[in-house]
Amino acid sequence: MIFDISVEDIIHRTRKGFFVIDEDTWDEILCFERRGKVYCFLRDKETKRFKRKLNEFYIKVFGSVERCYPGGCRKGKGCSPTNNIHIESHDYDVIKVDYTTIRDMLMDMDETIQRLLEHVEECIDEYSQGMLEVEVVNVEFHSEEYGSYYCCMDRCDFVCREE
Repeated sequence: MIFDISVEDIIHRTRKGFFVIDEDTWDEILCFERRGKVYCFLRDKETKRFKRKLNEFYIKVFGSVERCYPGGCRKGKGCSPTNNIHIESHDYDVIKVDYTTIRDMLMDMDETIQRLLEHVEECIDEYSQGMLEVEVVNVEFHSEEYGSYYCCMDRCDFVCREE
C-alpha cells in the first residue's frame, strides 16, 4: 500500500467520540458512545445543534494520477504509454451505526478505508501497468448515499465517466 492513511489522521476527537465534516452539507457528523451504544448525528457546525440522527453514513476514497503534457509528449523525452494520461478512481462504502464502542467503530472505519485505498490503487495499476503511482488521495465522509465504485482513464481530455 502506497498511502499510509489512518482513520485517526482524519477524524477530530471529542471527549466521548469524534466528528468529521460531511461533504454533502458541510456540517459535522458527530459520533459518540453512551450507555454501551454508539450514536451518530448530523450537527450544525456553527450552532452545534443536532439536525438529525444518522443510522449510517458513507466513506468515499478518491485517487488520481495525471501526466498531461502539451501535445501529449514530454519535451525532450518523447512519447510513452505513461504520457498524456489521466486516471481516477472513486470507491464508496457504508458505515452502519450499530456499534457498542467508539473503538470498534473506528477500527471498522480504518479497515474500510484501507480496503477502499486498495481498490483505488488497483485501478491506477490496471491502467498504468504498475508504472505510475497514485498522486492524489482524498478520504471524504457523506451523510447521503453516494454512488458506487468506478475507475476510468482518458488521454487528458478529462472526460472520465462512470463505467
